[in-house]
Parts: sequence; structure tokens; C-alpha cells
Amino acid sequence: MVYTIFLKGVNVGGRHKVKMAELRKHLETLGYRDVSSYIQSGNLLIRSESPLPETAETELEEQISKYTGFQVPLFLNPVPILDKILKNLPFGPDHSDEQGNRTFFTFIRSPDIAEKENAAMKELKKFVKGQEKLVYSEKGLWLFCPEDYGKTRLSNSLIENKLKCTATTRNLKTLKRMAEMAREIDNHG
Repeated sequence: MVYTIFLKGVNVGGRHKVKMAELRKHLETLGYRDVSSYIQSGNLLIRSESPLPETAETELEEQISKYTGFQVPLFLNPVPILDKILKNLPFGPDHSDEQGNRTFFTFIRSPDIAEKENAAMKELKKFVKGQEKLVYSEKGLWLFCPEDYGKTRLSNSLIENKLKCTATTRNLKTLKRMAEMAREIDNHG
């Protein structure tokens, strides 16, 4: 089975530098196959011979954190979850973001994310400005920033603070490319 791994906060702003080629090799020593990465911001794909247990995300986070020497939160999901996230893009058929760099998905790790949808989402929506859109989804939040992600107040830090959770954000282009790469791995496996 093929899995996505999205690392939080690596190779961003000169902090927490991780060489993806070296990390791929490390993951292979842990027994994963077909390890690949997309750009340098912590987007990885791995194949496991059998389905990973529910504890795999925590175990992998500990292994990677030990390898890098600093805490690296991560989000591990089987590829069908990524496909479902992409299929459920909530902005309708007229949504246009041809470059995929104005539409974002924020993965959220929180044991009670469903309960947070109500009060916390109301609080977060206070920070939506202009033509921005924010929509709750099963594994996180969809955000559309027609101007620029750098100009929105809906940063990872704000989301983590308001939802009391761990989060990492990827643009639509990255999510689509990761899904394509996963299909390539699956087809050659």
C-alpha cells in the first residue's frame, strides 16, 4: 500500500533543514519501498508491503525526529485518503485556480476535530477576508486565497492556536502532484 507523508515545518525559512535524498534513504533502511519526494518541503511517498497499523504515524514521527535531531510532526495517510480529499474540493465547478497555488488544504491532527468544526470554525471564519474561503473537511480545512497565501491571516500558526491542534498546509498543485506520483508508484509496483 502507498502512503503520503507530509512533514510540518521542514526546509522553511532556513530552519529545520532536512535533505530529502538522505531522508528517503533513511526511510528505505526502515523497510519502506519506492520512497520518493516532491520538492524540498517535506512531501514524501512510501510503500509498505502490508497496511500500516494505527500507531504508524506516531512511530514514524519518532523515527524521523530521532534521525533529524529535532521534532518533526507529520501527517501519514494512505493514498486513497488524499484522493478523497482532492475529490471533495468544496469550492464548486466554477472554482478556478489553474496554477494550484491559491487553493490550500491544511491537514489537522486533533482527536476531536469533528467537535471543533462548530465553535472553532466560527472563530476561524472571523479571520477570512475579501474573497477568501474557508471550508471544514474530514481531515482538515480547505482554504482559497485569491490574492496570496502570504497575505491571509489564516496561517498555520493561527489555525493551530484556535483549534488547539497540529497542522500543516499544502497547495493544490502539491496535492495533485503527490496523487499523480502515488499512481505512478502503484502502477509500477
